[in-house]
Parts: sequence; structure tokens; C-alpha cells
Amino acid sequence: MSPMTPVAAPLLVAASVPQAPLSGLFLSFLVYSFGGWLWESTVCSMMNQGRFSNSGFLLGPICPIYGVGCLFCWLFLRGIESPVAQFLVSGVACCALEYAVGVALEKTCGARFWNYDDKPLNIQGRVCLYGFLMFGTGATLVCRFAQPALLAGLSAVPAPALEAAAGLLAVALAVDLVLAMASWRRLSAQLEALRTEISLRLDESLGEASERMLERLPESVVEGAAEAYERTRDAASGLVSRLDPRVAAAGMGASTGMLREALASGASRLKAPPRPEWLDHATEALVARLGRRDLRFFNAFPQMRFERYEGAITRAGLRERVRELFGRK
Repeated sequence: MSPMTPVAAPLLVAASVPQAPLSGLFLSFLVYSFGGWLWESTVCSMMNQGRFSNSGFLLGPICPIYGVGCLFCWLFLRGIESPVAQFLVSGVACCALEYAVGVALEKTCGARFWNYDDKPLNIQGRVCLYGFLMFGTGATLVCRFAQPALLAGLSAVPAPALEAAAGLLAVALAVDLVLAMASWRRLSAQLEALRTEISLRLDESLGEASERMLERLPESVVEGAAEAYERTRDAASGLVSRLDPRVAAAGMGASTGMLREALASGASRLKAPPRPEWLDHATEALVARLGRRDLRFFNAFPQMRFERYEGAITRAGLRERVRELFGRK
């Protein structure tokens, strides 16, 4: 582990294991991160989905935001004597951390991983009263009971063992982060390809639908609208310099209105097309290319929304397919 600065050393020694303060804090971070993952994957998932769900951005059983929040409260708020004050300050601090992390993820990943719009007293859907109560309670318990007991247990372990365990777990965490980011990039790349394919296919379908509607219209209607448009365009080109722009626009609108009404009449007689086979094939191909590891983000964050790809995800029915893949109802 990296050496301590003279200023930080007294604080770390007082707040952690004397013989290996950095290792003790890092191992404490992992413990609380695992506890947060366990809470999200069991209690929260049971309340929201009715089943266990492997939650978290990383591949391993860890939610780092919980470890950061618990350690922050332990380092800076453990000296508050009043439990009520400690509860209130911890709740505010943890909500501020959750809000900041949510905004940072939206900016860097282009996705919103959680949303509390359905919870009372929420702030832009990023934090809510429920989270404040849970964070305040958890941080108070950490400061008064959990962290002192954990440090007492770690103090009984020899320093070389603590440092070796912390070093190995730090490497594992770094590898996990690299793999998770690579998985996220694969997912984003495949969603971009899906969005592009859907866009191109829709353009082709709209062109074909327009041609079919025109074919169903009486020839007299189409010819009359075309002739009216040509007459108005020729007249406008000769008089546009002397007419008020609003008058010219009105003339053009009258000529094209017939065609719009005719097309609308034809469209109303057409039935809604069934789901195209190519879209099913595109969705299945995407699921096959990514697999469970890359699609697990949808399972881990059921309320996750992509700013750029949400339309393509909805049109392709990707969330429904992921629920089937992970056995969710």
C-alpha cells in the first residue's frame, strides 16, 4: 500500500487498524460495499421485483457507493455525540453523494441507472426520503457499532496478512472495473448498431408505405393535387417578389392541403402493420452477441434508461427479452 503522509497518518491510525491503517480502511470499504450489494440484491430486489437480482455495475458482489458512503461517515461524522444529529447529518451527506454519483453516471455513461420519481419527496428522481432514512440509519449504526467492531476484529490479524489481503483484493477490484467497463462499451456499441438499423429500416418502410397509399388513391385525386401544386408553384415563382410572404405561404398551403388530406384518408384505411420479422431477428441477434454478462445491466438496474437508445430499446422489446433471459416476470 502507498505510504501515508505525515498529516494523514494520525487521522488514519486513529480511525483504522494501527498496524495497517490503509489496509484496514480498504478492507472496511469492501465489507460495506459487499453489504450494500447484498442489501440491493435481496431486500431492494424483493420489494421491487419480487425476487433476488444480482445488482451493481461491477461483475463481482460489490456496490462501491455504499463503501464510500460508510467510510466517509466514519471518518468525518463519527465524533458527533448526538445520535439524532448524527442520523440527520449522515442522511444528508449520503444523499448528496448519491445525487452526485447519479449525475456523474448520466454524464459519463449517457444512462440513468435509478429513478425515484415514484417515491415521495424525491429530488429530480435522484434521491428521496426513503433513501435519506435508510442512509441515515445505516451510517449511524456503522459509526456507533459496526465499524468499531470490524476494526477490533481486523486488529487481531497480523499486519502482513492484512496488507496481502488488501493488495490482492485491490487487484481483483481493478480487474473487475476494467471488465465491467468493457462490458458496458460492448452494450453501448450494440445498442448504437441496433438504433442505426431500426432507423434505416423505418425510413425504408415509410417510403414503401407512402407509395402504397398513393397507389390506393384515385388517380383523379393525385393528378388534381399535383396540377394544383404545379400551378401554385409557377404563379408563386413569378409573383413572390411582389407578394407578402404570408400570402404566398397561404397559396402554397391551399394547394398542398388537398394532397395531405388525400394521404390522410388513405392512411386511415390501412391497418397497423404487424411487428416485422427483421426486428425480431435483430433483437435475437443482439441478445446472442451480448449474452447474459453484457445484458445484466438491464437486470441489475430495472429502471435504467438510456438517453440516446431508449427509442430503439422500446421498439425492439429488448427489456422484455432480457426479463425472459434472466427468468424475471
